Amino acid sequence: MNANTAIQLIQIRKQSSDEQRLKLEQELDQSSSVLLNLRTSYAELRQEIENLRSAHEDTFKQYLTVSQNWSSSKKQTNKLKLNIQSFKKQLVLYKNLRSHATNEVDSSSIKTFDVEGFVALGQKKIVQKIRNDFEHLYAQIYREMTANHEKEVQELQVEVEQAVHYQQIEYNERVMIQQKLESEIKIAQERLAHEKEVQINLEATYSELESEFKSIQVQKNEQPEVPLKERQSLQESIRTMVNNIKEMRQRQIVLERELIIYRHLLGKYEIKEQKVITHSSPPAQNVTTPALVTETERQGSIGIECPVDDIYICFTNHSQSKDADISGWMLKRRVDSKPELQYTLPDGIQLHPGNELRIYSKLGADATQSSSNPDYVSSSLYQKLVSNDVASWGT
Repeated sequence: MNANTAIQLIQIRKQSSDEQRLKLEQELDQSSSVLLNLRTSYAELRQEIENLRSAHEDTFKQYLTVSQNWSSSKKQTNKLKLNIQSFKKQLVLYKNLRSHATNEVDSSSIKTFDVEGFVALGQKKIVQKIRNDFEHLYAQIYREMTANHEKEVQELQVEVEQAVHYQQIEYNERVMIQQKLESEIKIAQERLAHEKEVQINLEATYSELESEFKSIQVQKNEQPEVPLKERQSLQESIRTMVNNIKEMRQRQIVLERELIIYRHLLGKYEIKEQKVITHSSPPAQNVTTPALVTETERQGSIGIECPVDDIYICFTNHSQSKDADISGWMLKRRVDSKPELQYTLPDGIQLHPGNELRIYSKLGADATQSSSNPDYVSSSLYQKLVSNDVASWGT
């Protein structure tokens, strides 16, 4: 491949690497902004959880204070009720004692009665009964308060545990998301660094090729003009070299066919298929060509060849006396898993005995215009067509 084509390919690769690098930088910026937003929201959520926790603790303390005040007020109310009931009972007792004493005094039989002892005994019994009632009431109130307090404490403990559990789950999710984003950012940074390294290498290669191209141009300008005889001798030697190359290619075709047969027999070779479909030769519709150094096939007297650089596909008439009409032939080519390429030959294509028809791709035609390779020298033995719809016949 000549220097211009190499420079064009390097420029294309450099442009694609620049686009990919810009795309990676945009992705990195987007990921960084998303990570920053997540970190901000995480900090806000954490602060909100802390505020809720402090508010929950304050509310729980207020609840405990209210519960204690309510218990003390309830105790005082019950105590007052019991005092009132005791006073009522004492009043009834005093009334009964008074009526009993009055009846005893008014009775005809005079008896001696110890009123003070009777009153003291009655008061003692009443006080004992009241004390028992109070002890029973206070024990019941204490049990109820203890049960209610334990129940409320358990409920609050369950709520606190649930809040802590949910907070831990959310924290773990945030940490996982943050780790994932950090890993993605790290991968993007590594890819960006790799692209920058590739870009630096391409720029260095481009500068080397450019300097080499300039040196070649300088050497070409400095070279003296070659005399006519030397040019003719050089052209003759070039033609001889071209013929020798063609003979070597023919021998290579034979060797490649033998190699293909051997590999097919051994079952250790995978054939890449290339199909050539013709409209004028019914027996030869599909042709399978193995993708080796140079791909060749033959349809009757017409040989089909694709060189290693994939810049053109050559049709050769191997007949010694008959012209070959290949008008309307359709060429189909597929390399590996790439899309299939199609090209239909125009009308009026005649191949004389020993002549060639070369169908150049767009890049191949551009390359032949500035190439100094002897294989690309114009000759009267071949015709030339250019398919602008096909960039390259291979890679």
